[in-house]
Amino acid sequence: MNLKRLMAILLSALFIQASCATYTDEPLKRVECTVEIMPNYIWHLFAISNLWDIDNSPYGERYGYSVPAEDISFLHQNRESIIWGHGRASEFTRLLFFIPFSHDISPDDYFAYLDNIDKAAGDGDWLSFLEKYCPRCIDANISFEFSDEQITIFRGIADIIKSNYSFYRDKIWGDVEKYLEKEKDRIDSAFHDQDIIHSWEMALEMKYPGEGFYPVLTYANGMDNLPSANNLSDSRNNFGVPENSTQYNIDLIIHEIGVFALMPVILLLFADDSLQTKFIQENGITYQAIESFIEYKKEGITGSRKIWEGELFGGGTFNFPWFFRFYEQNEDTYDSRDLIYNAILEYEKENT
Repeated sequence: MNLKRLMAILLSALFIQASCATYTDEPLKRVECTVEIMPNYIWHLFAISNLWDIDNSPYGERYGYSVPAEDISFLHQNRESIIWGHGRASEFTRLLFFIPFSHDISPDDYFAYLDNIDKAAGDGDWLSFLEKYCPRCIDANISFEFSDEQITIFRGIADIIKSNYSFYRDKIWGDVEKYLEKEKDRIDSAFHDQDIIHSWEMALEMKYPGEGFYPVLTYANGMDNLPSANNLSDSRNNFGVPENSTQYNIDLIIHEIGVFALMPVILLLFADDSLQTKFIQENGITYQAIESFIEYKKEGITGSRKIWEGELFGGGTFNFPWFFRFYEQNEDTYDSRDLIYNAILEYEKENT
C-alpha cells in the first residue's frame, strides 16, 4: 500500500469525525506549548548526523563535537531508513519518532520502548508491542515487518541513541531547555485568551477534533530548517523553533491548527483512489494542494498568507500561486473537499 495512504489510515484512527455545528457554547480550546527532552534529543542526533543531507548545518557545526564520528557516520549512512518530510516517510520514521512522541515520554521509558521494538522485530510478535504502544495502529490494521539486515540497522541506531544521551542531558540540554522555555512563554502569550481554534472552525465550517492544540517545541530541526509541523497525535504537533523567529513560529502553529481542523477532508483525499496517479504521487500534488488551501483560508483569520517555495522531499516543486488562483476562482462553486479535489485534477491536467 502507498505509504501516504497508509499514514492517512493511521491518522483516521486519531481524529474524531467532524461535523458542522455551532460552537458558541463550547469552552475555549487552549493552545499551549510543551518543552520535552526526548524529542529534542532525537532531533539533536538527527541534525548532527545530517540525515537530510543539507549543504550547511549550523546545529552540526555548533554541537557536532558531542557525538562520536563513527556514530554520526552510521546514522548518516542509514539516513534513508529514518528521514521523512512532505507527507512521505521511511521504515523507521514512525517507530523512532511519531509513535513514542504522541505523548510525553521519559528517557527510561523511551529506551525501554526501543528494547521492545527489538524484541518485537526479533520474535515477530508485533501485536503485543502495538497493544502497549500504539493501539490505534491495530485499529488501522498497521504492523511492521523487517528483514534481518533492517533489524541489525535498527539495533545500531538504538545503541547510538542510548549511548549518547547522558552527554546531551548533562552538557547541552540545560541551555536548549532555557531557550525553548522562553520561546514557549512568548508563543503561549500570543494565544492567551484567543480562541484561534474556534476561528478555524468557523472558517472551514468544520469541528476541530481535539480538546486543544499542544505544540512540542524542539531546537535542532528549527536551527537547521529540517522537517517541522510534525503531527504526533490529535492534539500534539512538533515544531522546530529557529532563533529570533517567534512570529514565524506563531504563524506556522496557526497554519497547523487549520490542518488539524481540516483532517477529515485530508483523510478522504489521501485515501481517494482517483488521486493515486503517478504524476500526483511523484510530485506531491495532494500534499501541496492541501497546504496551499490552508494558507489561502488562513488569510481570512490572520490577514496574511505565505507562499511556500522550493522542492518537495521525494519529488515535485511547490506552486502555491497556481493553487491560490484556482481557489479564488472556484471557492464559491465547491465545498472544501471538492475544491481541493478539483484543484488537484486540474493541476494534473495542465501539467501532463
